[in-house]
Amino acid sequence: MKRYTDKTCTQEELRELFAIIKQGESKDDLLAFMDETYKSSEINADVHQVDWDNVYTNITGGKPAKPVQTNTWIKYMVAAMLLLITSYGLWTLQRPQQQHQQVAAKKDVKAGGNKAVLTLANGSQITLDNAGKGIIRKENGIAIDKAGDGLLVYEAANDKQVAAVQNSDVPYNTLATPRAGQYHLVLPDGSNVWLNAASSITYPVAFADKTRKVTLSGEAYFEVAKDKTKPFIVQTADAEVKVLGTHFNVMAYPDDKVKETTLLEGAVQVAHLSHQQILKPGQQALFQAGVDQLQIKEIDAEDVIAWKNGLFLFDNHTIDDVMKQIERWYDLEIEYAGAKPQMSFTGVIPRNSNVSKVLHVLELTGGVRFEISGNKIIVKTIRKH
Repeated sequence: MKRYTDKTCTQEELRELFAIIKQGESKDDLLAFMDETYKSSEINADVHQVDWDNVYTNITGGKPAKPVQTNTWIKYMVAAMLLLITSYGLWTLQRPQQQHQQVAAKKDVKAGGNKAVLTLANGSQITLDNAGKGIIRKENGIAIDKAGDGLLVYEAANDKQVAAVQNSDVPYNTLATPRAGQYHLVLPDGSNVWLNAASSITYPVAFADKTRKVTLSGEAYFEVAKDKTKPFIVQTADAEVKVLGTHFNVMAYPDDKVKETTLLEGAVQVAHLSHQQILKPGQQALFQAGVDQLQIKEIDAEDVIAWKNGLFLFDNHTIDDVMKQIERWYDLEIEYAGAKPQMSFTGVIPRNSNVSKVLHVLELTGGVRFEISGNKIIVKTIRKH
């Protein structure tokens, strides 16, 4: 590990290190080394901006709905501590340490937070971040409760309320997050939905039909209440996900070429054009609008919901993938000055960091430079000599 942070380890030593860590028996040694590294003035000059205290809090002290598994926790800590970044197919840790310049910033930008707008059946809107806690409205007698900061809860409908909905036009509500926003929604059946930035979900105020159907644009993580008599369906522009009770993530932003459905627990059926596939936990379905293909791959599903647990998690992500997440979470525009950097990033950064901190960590590659100007991030490639 010392040779790793000194940037002198070979690729073979790097593989051996991660193989040892992956076995899950070296957590204590890893934590001890992390503390030693943090206190080292020589290394701390480069890594201080990563803000390990925030990383540790987000991973171990936060309160996610589902605890992070031990192996995943170890992987997060390794990635957070060492922020492995590769460029042009080479381990940049093998290069001599370079003097790092701070992100050029005329104005820093704070991280996103709990922001959303609720659109009621009559078209009226409520800005939830401005609303006080408590019952904010009733739809067909069903209470809508802002139960906490970033939490909207629909009262479970009783038989009388369900009958009233069945005998009238079913009222639908829409919860939408802006860029730099996120929100937690509890549906009338008790299902939990976490909306990522720039996303929206439309749903009935009571599930009176034979199915529980919602419509999603953007990204959301679902923990669906079990009800074998009423399948839960998530409809996106390009696919349909059908479940009975399970945990899964759907990413279907309109401006993303590839859409994803990832299963963490239970089972889901993904339908896209002429294809249907039942996923198993740890599988991800990928598809494109208008392309009659459905690709299935095995992944670490916990990585996919890192955003819900307050983290950016990059795993061999391109600069485009990384900047798209930053663009949505900080509500900024991205501009490339010249050719796009041909590099990939792997690591973990807290989502509650100011944008300058995030960019600073990415700049540690030595291959990319950022400038913040107004509501824009300018991305520049640093040529290697």
